[in-house]
Amino acid sequence: MTLFPLSMGGSAKDVQSKKELDSVVHSGSPVVLHFRASRCEASKHIDEVFAHLSTDFPHAHFLRVEVEEQPEISEAYSVSDVPFFAFVKDGKVFDTLKGADPSSLANKIARVAGSIRPEEPAAPASLETIQELAKENESFHKQEQIQA
Repeated sequence: MTLFPLSMGGSAKDVQSKKELDSVVHSGSPVVLHFRASRCEASKHIDEVFAHLSTDFPHAHFLRVEVEEQPEISEAYSVSDVPFFAFVKDGKVFDTLKGADPSSLANKIARVAGSIRPEEPAAPASLETIQELAKENESFHKQEQIQA
């Protein structure tokens, strides 16, 4: 099995083991962890946003962790609910986010990953896409509340 390449390519990858994750976390590059469950609709929905953001910040690692398949990793990051995000910088958790809020996710990623060029603001290139997905997410939650 191949470990994640240290060169970032702007795509989200699935974590296969704690050893694999540890090697990426300790590489010194920013890491964004998306803890998800395949059965969770909110996880599926925010995964699309996560994938978009991975292309906006190609110098950061974007990793998905399936909580039921990786309980050791989920426990190490104190995951109690999904979706859950951990933002790692210099090998340490810098911030976390619970829930499927596209705007908050984009903002926190920009803070941990910074901009591609120091003279540019740390904002996603596809901000319009994220805003559109945030609106869809809002209507999705309204539909869930109506059905409940």
